[in-house]
Amino acid sequence: MLQQTGVPDRRSLVNEALARPEEEVRIAALSTLAEVNPDEAFPILKEALADPSAKVRAEAASAMGKLEDERAYEVLEKAIEDESPRVQEAALISLTQAGGLDGVLLTAEQLKALLAHPKPSRRRTAARTLGALRARSMTLPLLQLLK
Repeated sequence: MLQQTGVPDRRSLVNEALARPEEEVRIAALSTLAEVNPDEAFPILKEALADPSAKVRAEAASAMGKLEDERAYEVLEKAIEDESPRVQEAALISLTQAGGLDGVLLTAEQLKALLAHPKPSRRRTAARTLGALRARSMTLPLLQLLK
């Protein structure tokens, strides 16, 4: 019906925004996808995880978690290997939201590895992720990082 009136549908608008060079526009477009049907949003978010901008990839990972779609597990499992700590953090958090029990277990496994990593930047990623998860039981690992 929208197309008959000359008003583009949401998917067309999102696709147009995702083609723009400004990362802020692409991020805004992705943030709207959490409000639509997962079948419509999932392929768009999956494709956005290959965007050259780490901020855009992180928003895609975050939005995928909000969909609470079981297909997200495999995609987010790959996203935790992203070169950007921001994307890794978003993917780990989203795995706890959309990955079911396997996602929670994988997140825990990854966080343990990051907490013990020799690079401070990896431990910071773990600390930010644990803080974002806001689970009281995560306080002890965060305190251990401060030692």
